[in-house]
Order: sequence, then structure tokens, then C-alpha cells
Amino acid sequence: MENVNVSFKNKAGIIHAVRDVSIKVKRGEIIGIVGESGSGKSVTVKSLIGFNGKCITTADALQFKDFNLSQVRYERLWKHVRGSKIAYIPQDPLLSLNPTKRIGEQVIESILITKKRKLQQKLLDLKQKLHSELKNVTNDKKSVLKQEYNKEKQTLIHQYKESIKKHNVNSELFRVLDFIGIKNISERIKDYPHEFSGGMRQRIVIAMAIVSEPDLIIADEPTTALDVTIQAKVLDLIKKLRDELNITVILISHNIGLVANFCDFIYVMYAGKIVEQGLIKEIFTNPRHPYTWALICSIPDSNSDQELASIPGTPPNLIIPPIGDAFAPRNKYALEIDFEKQPPMFNVGNSLTHKAATWLLDKNSPMKNIPDEVMKKLSLAKKSLEIKEKNKKENSIKKG
Repeated sequence: MENVNVSFKNKAGIIHAVRDVSIKVKRGEIIGIVGESGSGKSVTVKSLIGFNGKCITTADALQFKDFNLSQVRYERLWKHVRGSKIAYIPQDPLLSLNPTKRIGEQVIESILITKKRKLQQKLLDLKQKLHSELKNVTNDKKSVLKQEYNKEKQTLIHQYKESIKKHNVNSELFRVLDFIGIKNISERIKDYPHEFSGGMRQRIVIAMAIVSEPDLIIADEPTTALDVTIQAKVLDLIKKLRDELNITVILISHNIGLVANFCDFIYVMYAGKIVEQGLIKEIFTNPRHPYTWALICSIPDSNSDQELASIPGTPPNLIIPPIGDAFAPRNKYALEIDFEKQPPMFNVGNSLTHKAATWLLDKNSPMKNIPDEVMKKLSLAKKSLEIKEKNKKENSIKKG
């Protein structure tokens, strides 16, 4: 995504929800996008699947593999992207599942839709291949190519018909439910969504997302309504998808502490813009934007009796975006220039991955060090990262 802008019209004017956002994700990577509610996280990633409704979207690039998403104009074309290539895990699974249908039926429906779409794509690719080959051959050769095309077409249709037979579909249903950790599958597939716990419903939604074997999964605050123990289980499951299926994951969250133990790379968003980005280790050992400091300081600490820190004030009105740094009115470390001019993305030190949009990184800034209150929180984050790295090494040894 390069310089993506998304805006919505309402009675008061145009809301500039996403402003010049650039994000790059590699295959098999887990990235986190964090920020307060209304910072533009969900709107940003929903532009990848055309879920933003009546909006105005512009971008220098909106590229997924070899597919130019900015050229998708019609709803029928989005069907070849949603689910098939990019899957979406919503925030509230209860609102996403059909309350009148059994869980087994709903997962089977996803399996059948996926198989049909894959057949359609294979037939389309086969037809395009034929048209390409027919351009520069003799009539005799054309006849042979058409025969080969018809034969291969019938093979694909036969394979599809075999795959949608009841025993094959049921086999796939049991396989995917076993993968996500559903017990007593034969009994549970007869249950309705309300008969499952929140964590189990989220697992079902994940199952429906992965049956299509997508390249990318967007997890939109998938643990918001869950308790801490269940959150960990759901995140472990999403991580398992990455590790075993090499699926890329974009995790959206307002909880920067949760992202720290889960992602490889993090983007911090505020008022529709990326204000800091970097590897998890960089963000949690050397954060440079005051908004990132505020988020880290607001992480609860069960071992401390100090009052939980909060971020004063409210986000700006994006109908009239601020001239300078959008966080300046809430930032006790703000400089005069923060209210006058928007800061560019500065490289942090010699890092090629760590950047932050703050005038505090300018060579003329009077403030060079991270505040003491933030450093105290970072010492806790450092311990958490050390534990994470230790567990990672132990898991690698076990696999080896």
C-alpha cells in the first residue's frame, strides 16, 4: 500500500479517515497495526477487500501479489479477492455467524463456495492460456490445442465434482475443525453459534477463513471481547496458521502490549496516519514518537500499585485535519513547530526499518532522550521480549 487515502462524505463534510498511509507486508510475516479507536486502522486494511462502502479511495499503489486492487471497481470482481486470496476475521464472531444455521452447515458452505470459486478461476486461467496460444499457430495446430483444452477442462470439472461429494466435504470439515482445536467434532457441528463460547465462536470464524487457503488474513481486533486466557489461545491459533500454512497476517489492535508478544513488525496509527513503524524489538526498546510513548505507558502492570496512565484529550476532528502534528494538542512534549507543520518520517538512527513522524527527531530538537517514565515501562517490555525470544529458541530446538 503506497500513499493510500480514504475519505467519507457525511452531512458535516468530508472525513479524511486515512491519510497517506504506506504499508508493506512480506509473505509469512505477522504485522500489527495499533492505535486508539477511530485512528483509521480498520478502514486502512478494509481498502484491501473493498469493505469500506461508499468512500473515496486514492492510492499510488494498492498491490496484492500481482493483483492491482485499485482497479477492482465492481462487486463481482471483489468475490475473486475476498475469501479466496484475502480472508477477513471480524471483531465480533456472533454478529458474523448465521444464528439460524448449525456450525457444520456454515463451515461446509464456506468449503463449497471456495471449491466453486477455485474451479471458476482455473477454467478462466485455462481459457486465457488457450487464447494466448492460438494467436500464432496454424489451423491444424489450433484444432489440437482446442482438443487439449476441452480435455483439460473436463478433467477440472470432474475433479471438482469429486471434491464436492459428501464424504470428501465432510472429511475437509473435520480436518479444518480439528486444526483449530474443536473437540467432539461429530457432536459440535450440530450446535448453533449461541451454544459456543466467545473463544470457540472466534475459532469457527477462523476455520471459515482458512478453508480457502488464503495468502493473507486480516484479523480485525479478533480478541477484543475475550478474556485474557482465551485471547492467548486465539492468538496462538493465528500464529499456528502462519507457521504451518505460511499465511501472512495483519493484526489490528488497540492493545500495544498484546501486539508486542505476537507480531514481527508494528505500525502505530494516529488520526489516520502512520506515526511510527518498526520491528517489535525497535518499537519496544527505543520508541521515538510521543504517541507511542503514551500507548506504552498505558499498558497495565499487575506488579505495580501506581495509577494507570491515560492519554489526556481526544483525537482531532478529521473533517478539518490539523495543520501540524495531529497529536500535538495531547502531547506534553510538543514543540512549537508541531502546531505549525506536519513532521516528515525520520529514520531512527541507522535503522532501515524504524521510522517515526515527530519533530523530536529533527537535528534541532531540544529533546534527545526518552522520558524516564517511558524508560521504566520499557524495562518491563524488554523482559517480555527476552522471554519471547527464549520461547522462540526453545520451540525451534524442539522442532529441530
